[in-house]
Amino acid sequence: MLLSLGVILFLWGSAWAQTVVCEGSGTLSQAIADAASGDELVLESGGIHTEPFDTAYHIDKVLTIMAEEGAAEMPVLKMLSVARDAGNLPSFFIMNDGSSLTLRGLEFDGLIDSPDTSNYETTRDLFHWPVRANHEIGSIKLYDCYVHNMENKIFAGYDSDISGMSNVNVDTLIFENSLFKYVGGIKARYVGLDYLKVENCTFWDMPGFGIYIRGGMRFSLTIAPFTM
Repeated sequence: MLLSLGVILFLWGSAWAQTVVCEGSGTLSQAIADAASGDELVLESGGIHTEPFDTAYHIDKVLTIMAEEGAAEMPVLKMLSVARDAGNLPSFFIMNDGSSLTLRGLEFDGLIDSPDTSNYETTRDLFHWPVRANHEIGSIKLYDCYVHNMENKIFAGYDSDISGMSNVNVDTLIFENSLFKYVGGIKARYVGLDYLKVENCTFWDMPGFGIYIRGGMRFSLTIAPFTM
């Protein structure tokens, strides 16, 4: 069973849905595909969400994915879509043109040092996007999350595969009250970025930079207390 509850809310003449997504294999990707722009997907406390087919969750709308209110345990997301030694590591999210994503109260397990790696490849990035020019992303916001044991980066704005592209822009990038353990940092070099905020975050056992910004970008920056 994919969806256990759907609620349609009307606010100032517009409608958006809040849908509870049951744990399981492939349930979250189906819910993302079925959602309309502006919807909220709510994951139950402690639920395990695995992706068996796609190499990323493809976001092409404005969407929120969040733990249920008062959750005793974080819902856990794992990418189990690429067989061991098959190459082409999966990522969690591919941000398509015009998309925005908010994440709240979730755990992202990249599988390094996990028993799952006996059968599956580890996960590369938390956020990436298709390799093309003229790409506009509205906002990426992450609150109260735990991101750990990944091969590459939280925000892959540095990778050489996008170095020759033009007009790749992200309007707003926010990370608050979150823990990052053994994952490459928030890196912006080959993308445009208007606003970055990192507040009350911990970067623990990082294999490189926690925050790395390079190039001629002009943007607003808020760096509030965080630990490394």
